[in-house]
Amino acid sequence: MVSQFVTIDILGKTYTLQTNADASRVSKVVEILKQEVARVNEELSQEDPHKAKDVMVLLLAALNFAGLSHEISDKLQTLKKNIEIQTEELLPLVESSFRSNIDRML
Repeated sequence: MVSQFVTIDILGKTYTLQTNADASRVSKVVEILKQEVARVNEELSQEDPHKAKDVMVLLLAALNFAGLSHEISDKLQTLKKNIEIQTEELLPLVESSFRSNIDRML
């Protein structure tokens, strides 16, 4: 994929990023980031109007995404293990059924 530059605006600041990702994927990720930044900014502003500094908001949003990413990764690993276990349990049953059907046909 061809490298491209994407310009995004977050908290009134413009950032230009270089990426190899698909433009629609970048747009989705940027929109999710903007929503999380706005949520964190609103939450911090309600606690203390001076607390919502741009760097802090961006850092907390990034930490939220890192935590979510880690949680999803853990769930994915658990799901993979469960699939492996179920496959190991089902394979002998399928093989046995297959052999029985073959034996009946012969």
